[in-house]
Amino acid sequence: MNSYQISEKELKKYYVEDLLPTQDIANIFKVKNWVIVKLVKEYNLTRDANNVRGKSVARTCNNNFEQLLKTITYDKLYKEYIIENKSHKSLEQLYNITSYMLDRVINHYDLHKSKSQASSLSFNTKYKKYGNKKAYDKYMSDKQKETILSKYGSLNNYYIKRSNKAVQTFRSNWGEDHPMKNKSHREAVKNNGFKSSLEKRFEQFLYNNNFEYKNHYVIKKDSLIHEFDFAVFKDDKLAILIDCDGIYYHHYNADENGQTNCAPGDEYRMLLVPEKVKFLVCLEKNEEEAYKELFKLYNS
Repeated sequence: MNSYQISEKELKKYYVEDLLPTQDIANIFKVKNWVIVKLVKEYNLTRDANNVRGKSVARTCNNNFEQLLKTITYDKLYKEYIIENKSHKSLEQLYNITSYMLDRVINHYDLHKSKSQASSLSFNTKYKKYGNKKAYDKYMSDKQKETILSKYGSLNNYYIKRSNKAVQTFRSNWGEDHPMKNKSHREAVKNNGFKSSLEKRFEQFLYNNNFEYKNHYVIKKDSLIHEFDFAVFKDDKLAILIDCDGIYYHHYNADENGQTNCAPGDEYRMLLVPEKVKFLVCLEKNEEEAYKELFKLYNS
């Protein structure tokens, strides 16, 4: 033990294991920095220079981060990021920090946007870029047509090729040119009772308004078959067939003619609607209009 009462074991812990700067160690023992430097040499203590640099950088980053938290408080970030729904990019510019540091602050406070917020912000950014939603939809429609024409030569060729590919997949998986022609698959779908969120909302509307209905209603005619989402009955007779179409799956934004929907059954489902039975499509985001139309059809 030296005259400063600093043992080799103690110094080794702070200098070699904890990688503290000599000045920090000196502060701990309340001595001058040169005392620690001298003892390090006397005890022949060494440490990896790369580890020291890495520790120093990490310490600097942590110190900077602590200072940043004093500037960007929880309440401030909550207001701008969550309530005002500002984008990540705009906050980087506002706070003059990197994306990495902003992520650290967000994770530190555990402030994360909901899926609906993130989706809304994403679409609003796109709409702003093109002027408005209508202009954005037109741009996407034109871009898709351009891609289809360059790849397939015409929209008709595209529809035929896609339809043929779908039929090949159906035959490979179910042995039929449409999965609903396969009895076991049809029963499985019926028993599983899967419904999209749009279908669930529409069924709740039917239930709340005391409509007599069935879901997963299959109609087969010659080589055609389609499962309608709902069948509404009036006086025990089939009155209205209903399909709930999601915008993405049925691709309503693809072009102004609505021809490029992704579900192969869309093209021929009208052919399966029996005489004197009405057909209604409930389009996603236009549910209120569909509810009103259902009342009109039912009472006409």
